[in-house]
Amino acid sequence: MGIASMSKQFTGMAILSLIEEGYIKNIDDAIEDYLPKYIPNGENISIRQLLSHVSGLPEITQNDNFMSTINQEKSIDQILDLILIENMRHNPGEKYQYCNTAYIILAKLIEKTSGISYEEYLKRHIFEPLRMTNTYCGNTNHENIAMRYIADSSNYILAEEICFSNLIGGGNIISNVCDMAKWNNALLTGNNLPTNYKDLFISTKLNSGESTGYGLGIGHNTYNDIEYYYHPGMGAGMNSINMIFTTENISICVIRNIFPSRQTTNEIAFKICEIIFSNN
Repeated sequence: MGIASMSKQFTGMAILSLIEEGYIKNIDDAIEDYLPKYIPNGENISIRQLLSHVSGLPEITQNDNFMSTINQEKSIDQILDLILIENMRHNPGEKYQYCNTAYIILAKLIEKTSGISYEEYLKRHIFEPLRMTNTYCGNTNHENIAMRYIADSSNYILAEEICFSNLIGGGNIISNVCDMAKWNNALLTGNNLPTNYKDLFISTKLNSGESTGYGLGIGHNTYNDIEYYYHPGMGAGMNSINMIFTTENISICVIRNIFPSRQTTNEIAFKICEIIFSNN
C-alpha cells in the first residue's frame, strides 16, 4: 500500500546514512555545496532546513500543472522545473511550512552524493538490511499494491491512477504494517541503522529559536504526557500514520486504502493508544 508522506522518515534516514559514510559532511551544509546552482537561494538553504519544512520553497502539490499530470511519469528535474520558477514562500528558517518540494530536492541530493538512484540507495541501505521485503519505491500502480478508494456522496470509488515516482523523496514508498513494524523496531533499538540514527528525532529550531516539533522527516508530540514521534500520510486513497513511543518501546502503525473516511486513521491510532496506555 502507498504510505504517502510516511515516506519522509526514510529519506531522512538515508541522509543520515550518507553523513555517516562521509558523502555529506554536515547536515547544516547549504544544499548549494552539493547541488551547485540547482535551486534558487540554495546557498542560504541547509539540508536540515529541507528535511524539516522550514526552507521556504514553493509547494509542488499546490502547482496546478503538476497535479493535473500526476499520473504521467516525470524526472526529478522535470518536476522541479515546474515549481522552482515560483517565488519563495518565506525566508529559510523563518517559519515551519510543510514542503514536499524540499523532499524531491533531497532525493536528488541522495542520488548525486551516492552515485546511485534514490530507489537503489534505500533498497541497499535501509530495506534490505531490515529485511523489509515488501517495501520499495513505487512508480505507476503495480499489481501487488492494494487498490485505493476515495469517498463520494454515497459510497467509495476507485481513486485516480497516480505515478508514485512523481512523489519521490516525500511520498513514493510502498509498504505494509508488517514491514513498518521492522522499521519501527530498528528505530527503537538502532539495529542495522547508522550510528547517528537518533538525530532523526531532534526537533529543528527556527531562526527565532522556537522549536518546530519536527525533526528530519518525523514529528514530535505527546499523548497524555507520553512522548512519541510520528508521521501521517494522506493522499488519494491513502491514509496512514506511524507512531513510535521510544521510552515505552511501543510503536503503532495504521495503513488504510481509503481517504477520506468516516473515522480518520489518526482517530484509530489514538484509540489504540487509549487501549494500550489505560492498561499500564
